Amino acid sequence: MSVDFFYIAQLARACLRELWLHRYGALAGGFLVGIAVLVFGMFWQEKYTVSSSLYADRQNIIAPLLKDRAQVTKVEDQIQLVKDLMLSNRILEKIVQSDSFAMQGLTPAKLSAVSSGIRSKVNIRSLGKNYISVSYSDVNPDRAYSVVTQLVDLFIQESSDNKRSESRQAFLFIDKQVSSYKDQLRQAEQRLKEFNASNLDGSESRVMGSIENLRKTIADLELDLGQANERVASLSAQVDQEDRYLTRKARADEYRDRIADAVTQLDELKLSYTDMHPDVIALADHIQALRNAAASSSASASGSNSGIGGVENPVYDELRGALASAKVEKNTITKRLRSLRSRLVEERQRAKRISERDAELAELTRDYSVTKGLYEDLLERKEQARLSMTLDIEGQGVSFKIQEPAKYPQFASGLRYVHFVILGIVAAVVVPIGLIVVFIFLDPRIRFSNVIEGEFDVSLLGEIPHLVSSPIQRMRKMDVRLFILMFVACSAVYCSAAFMYLLWG
Repeated sequence: MSVDFFYIAQLARACLRELWLHRYGALAGGFLVGIAVLVFGMFWQEKYTVSSSLYADRQNIIAPLLKDRAQVTKVEDQIQLVKDLMLSNRILEKIVQSDSFAMQGLTPAKLSAVSSGIRSKVNIRSLGKNYISVSYSDVNPDRAYSVVTQLVDLFIQESSDNKRSESRQAFLFIDKQVSSYKDQLRQAEQRLKEFNASNLDGSESRVMGSIENLRKTIADLELDLGQANERVASLSAQVDQEDRYLTRKARADEYRDRIADAVTQLDELKLSYTDMHPDVIALADHIQALRNAAASSSASASGSNSGIGGVENPVYDELRGALASAKVEKNTITKRLRSLRSRLVEERQRAKRISERDAELAELTRDYSVTKGLYEDLLERKEQARLSMTLDIEGQGVSFKIQEPAKYPQFASGLRYVHFVILGIVAAVVVPIGLIVVFIFLDPRIRFSNVIEGEFDVSLLGEIPHLVSSPIQRMRKMDVRLFILMFVACSAVYCSAAFMYLLWG
């Protein structure tokens, strides 16, 4: 985009021409604008800003020495929390009621309004890591300095008091919890002690060992009982086969020998003949007759009180003694087995009781362990809280320090009266020129040659300059002198007014 310097030059000449044509109006308008700005500056209240900076000390000398033993009160990282405490109603009301404002005896509504006004003028911002800036602006430098000083002092005091109060409240709360858990621990110990005193069944491992031993013993006794039964049966059979007297025994032995010989002959015949052979049949009948004779002889002999000769058989007496001993042993094993089985049932019932009570014991032990762990943890926390409270009371926990104290303001901040004096001069020049420029753009008359070529599509051959005659030139010189005189007079009036207010205002 090219800049049309010719058009700019024409516009500048047109502005100068219009300014000269309206020179007295432009001078009067500029003078009035300058005076208006100057008067506004006279009534403008200069503001004085006082600032102070705080340092949030995160490195405490005693903190490394008490690491993991006490909680040193930390500085909050969020600037909003600092604003909430510093701009709280409690601190602002103390400042309003101080000597800097001299507003004692205000109604609550008025006190709240003044506090809100102070709050809106206080600026709290972060200057970087661990640094906080506090500034306040007021038309009264003494009040601005007093407000910032009191804000910082009251903030540090309130912060310290809050930390001490929090530490004390935490210590009292933990101490109350320690007492409560101490009572609960004593109750848990008493319940566990009473449970152990009322349950004498022993441990589950001992009962299971006893049950296992009883099972092995019962198994061994059952084997012994089986052997004893077999022995009794065997001895009973031998006693039944043995004769009580020797005579009966001899006759029985005779029949037994003859039967054995006959059976041997029968076996030899069967090797040669069939069962239907007459000799085999005859020999079989003979064997049966011998057996019948032996049986009838034994029956007749047992029915009588004594046999022929009446001599006792010692083998028979020995077998009967052994049978009696075997029966005694069998009865002993049976009784012992019955007793052990009864004990096994009792041990199983005891194991069942122990299993049921182990669940209750586990619950009591778990409650005791949990309560003991919490109690010991609270004891440790109580000691930490006590040390933290001591640190805050001694001032070791206070972390905010005044890095740069407030300084009394020597000059006002922002726009001052001098700025309005300069601004009035600039406005007196700029406003008339601006109005002339607007007038040129809004005036429908044709002022530039390129406008004729553009609108009527014709070629401009040349421009005829305005000729000024000698009388008109003399009048212009007089107008110039008069304008310069009026300009000097307006400037003198403006400067005098500005200087006089600067001296006596």
